[in-house]
Amino acid sequence: MPRNKNALHPILENAWFWYIFIIACVAPLLAHAWLGWYTPPVADDFCAELFNKSFGYFGAQIHFYKMLDGRYLAHPFILGFPLLGRWVLHLVTTLSIASWLVVCGFAFQSVTKGTLPKHLWIAGVLVFVVVIIEANPNFWQLFYWVSGFSIYGIPALLGIWIAGSAYRLWQNESVLYERPSIYLVASILGFAMAGFSEMINPVALVGVAGMIGYLFWFEPQRKRRNALILLAGLFGAGLFIGAVLMILSPGNAWRQQFFVQTANPFQLLRLNFRHWLLFYKGLFTANRVVFWLFLASVFYLLGQASTLPRLARRQVFTFLLWGGALFLLVPFLSLLGSSYAISSLPPARSQSIPFVFCLVMVLLIAWVMGRTDSPARVERYLQGVASILLAVGLLLGPIRSARRVLSYLPKVQLIATKWQTAEQAILQAKQAGQTVVQIDPIENLFGLDQIGSNPENWTSICPSTLYGIQITEKK
Repeated sequence: MPRNKNALHPILENAWFWYIFIIACVAPLLAHAWLGWYTPPVADDFCAELFNKSFGYFGAQIHFYKMLDGRYLAHPFILGFPLLGRWVLHLVTTLSIASWLVVCGFAFQSVTKGTLPKHLWIAGVLVFVVVIIEANPNFWQLFYWVSGFSIYGIPALLGIWIAGSAYRLWQNESVLYERPSIYLVASILGFAMAGFSEMINPVALVGVAGMIGYLFWFEPQRKRRNALILLAGLFGAGLFIGAVLMILSPGNAWRQQFFVQTANPFQLLRLNFRHWLLFYKGLFTANRVVFWLFLASVFYLLGQASTLPRLARRQVFTFLLWGGALFLLVPFLSLLGSSYAISSLPPARSQSIPFVFCLVMVLLIAWVMGRTDSPARVERYLQGVASILLAVGLLLGPIRSARRVLSYLPKVQLIATKWQTAEQAILQAKQAGQTVVQIDPIENLFGLDQIGSNPENWTSICPSTLYGIQITEKK
């Protein structure tokens, strides 16, 4: 039966509470957007500008694929941003945050179907985006860096958008029968997703396999089940073809020569198991646990507030089993590629994709548990616990995060000023006819490659070639 609209505590039913809540969640997002305005160029940005200048936009993509890596759909974005000018670097953070808000808003609206008041729907989207940033293994490289946003952010966004669209198709099955072109679109989307990052492929393939298994066992309508399985299968086929194309790229083979591969399958699994444990250890540090609990409490309460029909405990138990299994399995498979390719845990930025998947699973589990048809006494108890976690999470999460982010402002402004001074020195030296110039060291706040001190390293070669003068950083 439909859930009572007054299921929440009177304080939580008050719209003004959620308006204050929304303002608190917006604060750290605005702080990040402000901080992003001072983002300086890094070594990757100089190389992208140089390749565009040397080979042209499309020629540079071919050069990337042949000589650097096989991420054939990330390259158009990495090389496309520099065409707009350096000013776009200052807007990457704002663009990234806005993209997450729009795509997550679409996906959440697809699931809730207007069964939540608008202020609750907005609160849920904001909480999810705040937690993605603040609990992220490396939010600097995902939200402040063109390449990080292109390689790891866009495919994660695409996956969330596809999940929301798939749910809409499940609810509106007539589209499956009336528009056969949708099956072609599914295969193209799968092929496109595979071209962004090698980390997304295991996540997406396991997600497709899990969806097919769920439909096969639990979807009662045969016609809809077969149509959705065909749709998921074609998406998976496009994904698989794209993954093969990436693996077999000349650029990927070139990169592999710099790493040691783990050939023994048993050694590989043992190594990957250790990386898997390290991944979870990094996710659940003391600071990040606050955000995980904050996310779970909010979506549990939103599930209770939803007017969608209650779910039987058996349905919830089945979902928890599937969700828990995917929560553990997907990161393990996602890390397997890096364990083989580089014999180590991938950089924190690469962990963003399995991290986002884990967040989505926690969100869905909390949402489903909030919609569980439980005895009133149990619901009141869980709601009380969730309310306490929400209050604590609000104080230790978004509010504290806004202060922490703004504390970086003087340092980021100093870095931006140092780069402006360095660029003026480079241009003046070039104009004076000098062939070599050394710049003062610039602090590496983002953990990214900047202009190096070795003139034979790519971090010095790209900016030197671009400016037409040998540039190195003082040791």
